[in-house]
Amino acid sequence: MEFFNPPYVLGTVIAPSFPSPFGSLTAPLPSQTNGVNYDTPATPYLMQWNSNVQRQVMEATILTVGYVGSRGVHLFNQRDGFAQKIHRGRS
Repeated sequence: MEFFNPPYVLGTVIAPSFPSPFGSLTAPLPSQTNGVNYDTPATPYLMQWNSNVQRQVMEATILTVGYVGSRGVHLFNQRDGFAQKIHRGRS
């Protein structure tokens, strides 16, 4: 019966309940659902590059200059599937 003694027994802890800060709201909260559009005519890809040049300028001093860059082409875009359209009309 050694399997029913600590450290093998896990206890159940019930989390305390907290009051809801949104209990008085009547309107639904804004939607956080976003979708990804995978319909692309070309294959998406990402380019990354870097370059460094190092020179000794004095007896105990070395100068290093570098450049880092990246570019994404035809990447997937994210959009809100439930975005509301704004209609502007005459008032």
